[in-house]
Amino acid sequence: MKERIWMIILLIPIMLMNLIRDLHYLAPVSSAGNVAFVLAMLVIYYYLFGYDGSAFAHFGDRPLVVTSLEKWPLFIGTACFALESIAIIVKIEHHMKQPKKFRKPFGVFNIGLAITMLLFATTGLCGYLKYGDDAAPSLTLNIAEDQILAQVVRILYALVIFFSYPIQNFVPLELLWTNYIHHHMVGYSDKKKLRIEYLFREIMVLITWAFAMVIPHLDLLISLFGAFCLASLGIMFPAII
Repeated sequence: MKERIWMIILLIPIMLMNLIRDLHYLAPVSSAGNVAFVLAMLVIYYYLFGYDGSAFAHFGDRPLVVTSLEKWPLFIGTACFALESIAIIVKIEHHMKQPKKFRKPFGVFNIGLAITMLLFATTGLCGYLKYGDDAAPSLTLNIAEDQILAQVVRILYALVIFFSYPIQNFVPLELLWTNYIHHHMVGYSDKKKLRIEYLFREIMVLITWAFAMVIPHLDLLISLFGAFCLASLGIMFPAII
């Protein structure tokens, strides 16, 4: 019940941030989320390596086995979901002052993707070595709730989602508005178009907020979206087209 109350409270500032239409103004908001993410990861790695022994102390106790085939789709869907931010990355390229630096061998894309893959691999492996089969869908759930750092890391991850939501929502909103709505408003004044766009943005926020309110297990939803969205839009369709 407390989680639902907090979600209702946070809905208002999220709706306000979602009214920002310029990606340049969203950059500071996203940077705040990145800072919170780095701090949260430091706390997670403290629990993996510094608190109650290192994760590698359990290396010999964790059998590195291949799970059953019926669980593979869940993993593949989750892995695909992790790559869905590629649409945002490509969009950012068009807003850079020097887009040529984006695709260089040591450019923004390659360095960012390498860091992301390294974090995914090390966190997943060390989380399994530390907690084994008891590892929760989110490692923050494996930390004892009565510890102050446990509360801190949960707050930090909440801030990560809070500050990153507007930029995650930027590309879908722009694509839907530009390709499916805007061209149907021929003859509308600019002021009226702006009002409709703001209304559209708020409706989209309410839809995603409603999903978060009614779906208890987001890890399964994440895998579902990854399997259907990225598998088709990011892998199959580009190859076919």
